Amino acid sequence: MADTLEAFLAVEGGGPSGPMWYRAGYRFSESGNVVCALELPASIVETTVLRDAKLFATVAPDGHMRFSVCGVACEDMSNGLPSIAGSIDQLIAQCVAVNNLRLEEITSADLKSLLERLQRSVALVQEAIEHLSDHHA
Repeated sequence: MADTLEAFLAVEGGGPSGPMWYRAGYRFSESGNVVCALELPASIVETTVLRDAKLFATVAPDGHMRFSVCGVACEDMSNGLPSIAGSIDQLIAQCVAVNNLRLEEITSADLKSLLERLQRSVALVQEAIEHLSDHHA
């Protein structure tokens, strides 16, 4: 039986902030011997792959956030991607932490706008609770 060619893409040269480059090419499937390969900078590969991807954020009823990355063909690319899950209150706490306020140069107007949005969100949750209470009564 003849060894067949297969395409491959491998992460190479990982650094503290992720891969430095990728190695792409063709190899024999059974032996793994590489026929030809190119080393591509991670910035080029990742920009190209993610350029047309869409990021979707959803909030679970318990206040935890979930992010999904969908590709051009609307497939969910999130499986296998590194991710950080957290709750809304953790996200807000990071945003308004004293160290972050200095680094991001957040203004009082920015914080007032954030507060108004959060108050609208609280009102929506309260309305949903009232609706559920009326519905179950």
